[in-house]
Amino acid sequence: MKRILFVCTGNTCRSPMAEWICRDLVQKRGLAVAVQSAGVYAFPGTPMTTFAQDVLVQQGIAVQESHSQRLERQHVAWADVIYTMTAAQKVDVCVRHPEVVSRIWTLGEVVATQDDVADPYGGSETLYAQTAEKIAHAVQRILDVASEGAHSSTTDEEGSSA
Repeated sequence: MKRILFVCTGNTCRSPMAEWICRDLVQKRGLAVAVQSAGVYAFPGTPMTTFAQDVLVQQGIAVQESHSQRLERQHVAWADVIYTMTAAQKVDVCVRHPEVVSRIWTLGEVVATQDDVADPYGGSETLYAQTAEKIAHAVQRILDVASEGAHSSTTDEEGSSA
């Protein structure tokens, strides 16, 4: 079973949205994939924001209770592949856990835009919906590649498995 970890800053908006979007798509596609999320600076136990939950529910995603967890060594050890929302988060995770350098990407790298997924925290529900759409696009790409069997996470620019 492939294990995917999504990482953002506080684990209350972007990474839990990515986790639940991915869980939903994994279930619909019948894939053997486990998914978690964490935040590099999360305050453990903080609930997912209301707008993040609302946007997922509006998309028909059954969200269970979700509380933040701070990224710890056991998370990176558990994960086969790690996806961050920003380049800065990727660097932060790599500095703290250098063993992950070969299995960590930003969502922007997945969709070949290099764009960060901006933090919607404090923004409108519309901003959260736009963020969820951007995340969903990347998650679909991740799972498309995994489904093809070509690679279980992503491919680098030369086309070799990363």
